[in-house]
Amino acid sequence: MRILALEPYYGGSHKAFLDGWTAISKHEWTLLHLPPYKWKWRMRHSAVTFADQVRRLASEGQSWDVIFCSDILNLAEFLGLAPRAVQALPAILYFHENQLTYPVRFESERDYQFAVTNMTSALAAASVWFSETKRSCTHRAPMPSEDAAEENPDLCESCGRLDGSMTRIRRTFSRR
Repeated sequence: MRILALEPYYGGSHKAFLDGWTAISKHEWTLLHLPPYKWKWRMRHSAVTFADQVRRLASEGQSWDVIFCSDILNLAEFLGLAPRAVQALPAILYFHENQLTYPVRFESERDYQFAVTNMTSALAAASVWFSETKRSCTHRAPMPSEDAAEENPDLCESCGRLDGSMTRIRRTFSRR
């Protein structure tokens, strides 16, 4: 299997995870990465940078079977900018962190655009993986809803919380 791995913040635990996995993997990896500098800028621009790099590699004859990326990539944006052959690939989104619940000193400091990017990336992915059950549960925790009476959420098997946020987002986007 040929894997296209995209890591916008290639440092620390992100680097250790990918280096460790690729070192023992039997698959063929193409790893595109950016230095671990200013993660917010990486999250905002890496899709454009990676789409350009992938377009060049594809024009040189490279192809892949699957995309693997971390939550720092805006996957939906990347897929919109990537060549058609890459857009058709299944994408695995790995949540190393979760920007909706990532600790901040003061709640007023939270930039919800990063949480929305995580959610739209999850919607664009064929599969979503989490670094640990805790990340999965906080990502799937219910969001406030005006039409709560309409909701039919499922329970998360690992923590018992209601799993309505992604269902609600999918329903919202499917209405358009």
